[in-house]
Amino acid sequence: MTPSVVRRIANVPASEPDRMTDDGRSMNDWYRQLGVSHRRRDEAAGDESRALQERDRERETAMRRRWAGIVAAMRALAGCYNEGAGLDMLTVVDDAGGESRDLIVTTVARGGQTLTMTLIGAELCVRPSPGTAGSPDDGRRWITFEASDEATAAHALQPWLAQL
Repeated sequence: MTPSVVRRIANVPASEPDRMTDDGRSMNDWYRQLGVSHRRRDEAAGDESRALQERDRERETAMRRRWAGIVAAMRALAGCYNEGAGLDMLTVVDDAGGESRDLIVTTVARGGQTLTMTLIGAELCVRPSPGTAGSPDDGRRWITFEASDEATAAHALQPWLAQL
């Protein structure tokens, strides 16, 4: 904003010399310092936003690297369940091999019930069928990957298996 615009906004005639603030600074200095302060604030916010985005990318990359281990742990747990049941009750289908960037694994029970697990960012979204997507009672849960691959797989599968 030019000094003449500032003067018009403040109803100060353009011919009048620069006004002084209460602390002895010129009005122009005050606006300049305010601009500097806002620029620094915006730069700091941008730096923080970039740091958060980078952290999220790193976490997602780490989770993508762990995906095969989590799926293997799910297969092992399904195998243990099948062994205990005496027949193949569960099938684990890893849909991550397709062209999609999404990492999805589905556990299918013999009766047709499914448990779909999708990697979204750095979290695992776990949703049983026949939930209606987006409804408040669709059974969706979010799991973070702070535990081991085996513990993450168990945490995803256990509630669903207990209800079969």
